[in-house]
Amino acid sequence: MQGFQQISAPTSQLTLTAPERNLQPDGEFANEELGPKHKQHKAWLEGKGYGEWNERANGFNTHTKHVEEMCKHFNLPGDFHHDATGKDGAAGRNCIMFPMPRGHWRCVLYGNAKEDGPGWTMSKTDHAMYVVGKTAPKPSLDHPDAIVNDALKTDSFYHWQGIAYVRVSHKEKTENLLVGGETYARILRVRHRNLHKRVCKGEWIRNAVDQLIASAIEEGEEIPVYVRIAYVDGALYIDLADRAGNIVVIDADGWRIVKESPVRFLRTEKMQPLPIPEPGGSLLDLRPFVNVEDEDFPLLIGAILGMLHPTGPYPVVVLIGGDGRAKTCTAVVILMLIDPSIVKGCSPPDNAEDLILSVLQRWVYFVDNLSEIKSWFSDSSCRLSTGAAMERRTKYKDRDTSVFCAKRPQLFTSVRDVVKAPDLNSRTLKFDLPRVSNHKPESDLWREFENARPRILGALYTAISAAIKNLPTTKVDNLPRLADFALWVQAAEPATGLIETESDKGIILRAYAETREAAVDELLTADVAQKLIAFPVKEWKGTGKELAEELKVPRNTDEEVKHFVGELRTLQTALESKGVLVGFRKSNGRKLITIKKMEPSNDN
Repeated sequence: MQGFQQISAPTSQLTLTAPERNLQPDGEFANEELGPKHKQHKAWLEGKGYGEWNERANGFNTHTKHVEEMCKHFNLPGDFHHDATGKDGAAGRNCIMFPMPRGHWRCVLYGNAKEDGPGWTMSKTDHAMYVVGKTAPKPSLDHPDAIVNDALKTDSFYHWQGIAYVRVSHKEKTENLLVGGETYARILRVRHRNLHKRVCKGEWIRNAVDQLIASAIEEGEEIPVYVRIAYVDGALYIDLADRAGNIVVIDADGWRIVKESPVRFLRTEKMQPLPIPEPGGSLLDLRPFVNVEDEDFPLLIGAILGMLHPTGPYPVVVLIGGDGRAKTCTAVVILMLIDPSIVKGCSPPDNAEDLILSVLQRWVYFVDNLSEIKSWFSDSSCRLSTGAAMERRTKYKDRDTSVFCAKRPQLFTSVRDVVKAPDLNSRTLKFDLPRVSNHKPESDLWREFENARPRILGALYTAISAAIKNLPTTKVDNLPRLADFALWVQAAEPATGLIETESDKGIILRAYAETREAAVDELLTADVAQKLIAFPVKEWKGTGKELAEELKVPRNTDEEVKHFVGELRTLQTALESKGVLVGFRKSNGRKLITIKKMEPSNDN
């Protein structure tokens, strides 16, 4: 690279070479007059013996080390990481400073020297140069990038079942939040305003959150996340969701409160805290706050215990009654013992997506005043009870789906019995509520309940501990549907306070058997069921149309016959309890139905 000639002759005697012609007024560097600041800097350099003025070049001949010292003395912006070759050192000369407007200097290195500082650039004639005294412009801030970078420095991102989560310190406690949730978006807004003094635009947050979700899922660790309840290594963890971050741990030795949990709980804005449980209470203390018949109270205790089963499946609890029967009040009492929320009751979901979004953020799915159960909701409720996955189209994607796995207790209230489908009916605990005979102000009721709630919780957790301890050795003859639920409540029963005499043992499962028998009897009131029970043959085989003719059920069209066969399938299990076995098979291309009469079964 061509440069300034380095000779020992005085600067005033230098003859400009071809490259130096670029330094003239019509060349690359303008011929600027010296201003007050230039003169001040020049006088300081000359006073130190750090160079001399070159009239021919209209610049100050000096060394970058001296320029760096001048910048420090006058508190000027400067960027020097010198790596020169050739003649160098404090007495040498390796650059010329040319005056620029506003008191700045253009420091141009000789051709055989270089600088590696980020502020240095190359001129058109291959000279390394730097503007001295000019503040480097601040790089424009890309706000979504800044939001993402700040978040990655501060927060911990991970994922579970395809959903992105973040562990963040918030309001003096550590919480696990949905990356795409409103709470975390609000945290990002406040953080950006505090760090960068700019109001955060919605578009910035959306772009940043999209990137953080991608980072959490693609780069983050896969860690299980729980809502309110977790069962890990033989212990049940219950998130009290209070400001102090208390967790209840229940195992075979009892229950205790801890500050740190080995599992991660999702916190949502809709959650309300559970009180600190207290010992010395009894589940019988719950009786004044729930409006059920006396004979149904043991089953209600069983239903509440079932909602805290470690793994499910979970029964669907339905409270049925007309106006003034305290359906909602009783449901809220149950909810306040398991999973309190600011949402005291959801409206029925419009579609599967609404159902998924609801259950992902709560433990107990509570629908108040359910007037009907559509077929898709009935099927989804069955899957939610047993834990099957639910799949839906990914938003804005035509060829991608998202799968959500959830298993949750469900709690419904209704004026009339809306559970008709046999598969959902077999998973349901129904309570027909009596008329309230002794009304009291709600304010008094809730005040008394809040006073009793810590002791009731303590008694509930004691019963859960007994269930964990007794479950491995608990046996039940003729296990009914929801066998895990039956074993669980039987294991917990000794600690419920329901057993006063030897004859009381098994009181919860007897109540369960009675409600199952009642549910089956209700299904068997259908006209088709009654005609099959009365069908005066021991064995029969034929097509659906032929059976409809035998039973004198009017089924003329193919669609009507198809509906008739479908009705038989839904009644199949209920009919078995009456000794009517209905089978379906194919033979020689024909779809056949078989009927066989046996002794009635007591297994509901």
